[in-house]
Amino acid sequence: MDQVLRYRTARGGDAISYEGYSYRVDRRLARGDISWRCLQRGCPGRLQTDGNFSEPIVRGSEHTHAANEDYGLIRMTIARCRERAATENTPIPQIYQEEANRLSASASASAMLPVFRSIDTSMYRARRTRYPRLPHTRAEIVVPESLRLTDAGENFMLLQMDDNDIMVFSAPSDFRDLCHASHVYMDGTFDTCPSLFRQLFTLHAFFGGRHVPLVEQTTAARERLQIAMGQRVQRRVPRYTRVNQNLHELGERYSRGEVDVLDYLTNVSYNLVSISQDIPV
Repeated sequence: MDQVLRYRTARGGDAISYEGYSYRVDRRLARGDISWRCLQRGCPGRLQTDGNFSEPIVRGSEHTHAANEDYGLIRMTIARCRERAATENTPIPQIYQEEANRLSASASASAMLPVFRSIDTSMYRARRTRYPRLPHTRAEIVVPESLRLTDAGENFMLLQMDDNDIMVFSAPSDFRDLCHASHVYMDGTFDTCPSLFRQLFTLHAFFGGRHVPLVEQTTAARERLQIAMGQRVQRRVPRYTRVNQNLHELGERYSRGEVDVLDYLTNVSYNLVSISQDIPV
C-alpha cells in the first residue's frame, strides 16, 4: 500500500498525496475522520482517512483523470520550499536549489518542476510571515533587538534619531576603522524608498589604498535586516562616487573618546569631494 504523504497548500491548508492523486481537506467528520477531495479542478475524486492522516479508509467517487505520481512529488517539493522559507534563514534561491536536487531522483518530475522565478514570490511571502509588517512611515520603523546584533554580538545599530530621519547601521569595530581610515569612500543610492527615505549611503574605509572589508564583518546582520524588510539579499562590489582625504584628526579624537556617530557624519559630509572614476577594490 502506498504511503499517505502530507504537506501544506499555498494557503496553509492540509493536503495529501496518495497513489498518484493529490487531495485537500473537504470536511472533518464527527468521529474524527477526514474527508478529502481531489485537487484537480472539476474532479469529483474523494478519499477518506483517519484523523492522523496515516492511511486511507474509504474511497469515494472515482477520478476523471489518470493518476500521476510526478504531480504529487512536485506539489510536495514546492510546499517544502515554502515551509523552509518560513522557518529557516537559508537564502531563498539556495532552498529552491536544494529541494530541486532532492527531486532529481525522479527525472520526469524534475523536468516538470516550475522554474525558480515562478514560485519565488510565494517563498518570499512565506518568509515575511516571520517578521513584523513593513512600515509605512519612518515613525513606524522599529528594529527588533534580535536584528540589532552581529554574529559576534556587537550592536549593529549605532544611531537611530527620534524621527528616524537618520539611521546608522554599523558594528562598533567598523566605526573605529572608519575613524582611523586614511581615505573614506561613499556610494549613494537615491530614492531608495521615497515613502520612508530619500537617500541611502554606504561608507567604506581604506588604509593606504587597502580596502577594509567592513561589509564582510556585518554581512549576516545586514542580510537579516534585508530579510526582515522583505527584500532579496544581494551582494555587490560598491561603486565609489565620493572620497574624503581629511579624516586624519578623527582617529586621534576617536582614541580620546571625543567622536560620536553624528560628529563623524558631520565631518564626512563637509569634507566630501567628488571624483569621476571608480576606485578599484
